[in-house]
Amino acid sequence: MVRCILIFFISSLFVISENIYSFQLTEDDPLISVIIQSSDGAQGSKELKVGIDPTASDGIDQHLGEAELPPMPPNGIYESRFRLPDSFISSWSDFRQGEGNLVGERTHTLYWQLGSNSDGLHLSWTLPEKMGIKIVDLFGGIVVNYSFGSGSNSIHITNSGITEVEITLSYDSVVGVEEEEEAPIRFGLAQNYPNPFNPATKISFSLPEKAKVTLEIFNALGQKVFTLANTDMEAGMHSVNFNAASLASGIYFYTLSAEGLDGGSFIDTKKMILLK
Repeated sequence: MVRCILIFFISSLFVISENIYSFQLTEDDPLISVIIQSSDGAQGSKELKVGIDPTASDGIDQHLGEAELPPMPPNGIYESRFRLPDSFISSWSDFRQGEGNLVGERTHTLYWQLGSNSDGLHLSWTLPEKMGIKIVDLFGGIVVNYSFGSGSNSIHITNSGITEVEITLSYDSVVGVEEEEEAPIRFGLAQNYPNPFNPATKISFSLPEKAKVTLEIFNALGQKVFTLANTDMEAGMHSVNFNAASLASGIYFYTLSAEGLDGGSFIDTKKMILLK
């Protein structure tokens, strides 16, 4: 009899604790929220969330639905979660600071353990227009290396030696694109899309003021192979198409240099991969 009462008490306490936990996670609507469904094909699935919001930080933002999780469960039990950037805190949601008209990237670290009898990790998502996603392993994309644009896509990671990836979301003025008369608030260079590419890709960047712009392509030896732009450009969002039909497969770099007429300056370099 005492045992039955004890079990009932513990069960009731768990229900009460769970309700309190849910109440504490009452959340605001983030500026952009992307749901990533994660499953091991054996024990179930997790709904993970990433995105941007002006109020987000690199730590736990409870008002956006982030919550610190306990340690991973024992081996053989499926789990997937994000590792937040300012510590080893983990959460099922990871929102980063971002304003409207954002052009740039945010990288999230996803790690997991597969359940018993799993055939690998399955990820699926749907991105809004003007967004892209890149998923690579921590070895520089040797085993896992995927890039997609907007719309619905999925991947299946079968290599059991891979238990962590970097998920980079690229934003190309996703929010507030109707306000075309407003200039971006900062210089920015986006990751080219698609990447890897064959043979054409698009490079986007933002200028908060009129500037002298140089956009150049370099090979892995640092030799300049193309100059895509060398001219004055007005403030705003810009995109340049690059056709690499005459180049061999390999790693290339593109550098944007901008000298604003109001005194601002900017230089940034990003890597891209040509696969033929």
